[in-house]
Amino acid sequence: MPKLTEIMLAYNRPFKKFTNYKPQGYKYKIVLPPVLRDYVSERKEKLGKAYCVEEMSIMMACWKQNDFNQQRCSQELAAFHKCVVEAQAAEQAARETLKQGKSLNVGQRMPASQVNKLLKRYPQPPVTIQLK
Repeated sequence: MPKLTEIMLAYNRPFKKFTNYKPQGYKYKIVLPPVLRDYVSERKEKLGKAYCVEEMSIMMACWKQNDFNQQRCSQELAAFHKCVVEAQAAEQAARETLKQGKSLNVGQRMPASQVNKLLKRYPQPPVTIQLK
C-alpha cells in the first residue's frame, strides 16, 4: 500500500497501479497460409534397439575374472560374435523391408516414403488465402 501523500490526496481520481500496461488485444498476422504440405521430410529410420547387450556383459565379466585373457573366455566370445552376426542379419532384413516401403511392425510409425505416397494420392486443395 503506497503512502498517502498530499499530492495523491489532491488528485481526484483513485490511485491505480500499472495503468500504462493496458492490454492491446492480440493481432495475428498471417505469414504463411495455414495449409498442410503434400510431403514429409525424409529422415533416416531408426531400426531398433541395442542388440547383444547381455552377451557383451557376460563376456566382459569373464574377461574381468580372467585378467582379460581371451583364450579362457572363448565360449563367451563365440556367443557374442554369433549374436552380432544374427543382429546384423536382422538389421539388413529390416533395411530391405523399409526399402520396399513396408513398415517394420504394425504398432510402429509408417516410413516417410510410404507417407509421401499416401499424401500424393490425396493432395491438398490449392491455396485461396491472399497474403498481405
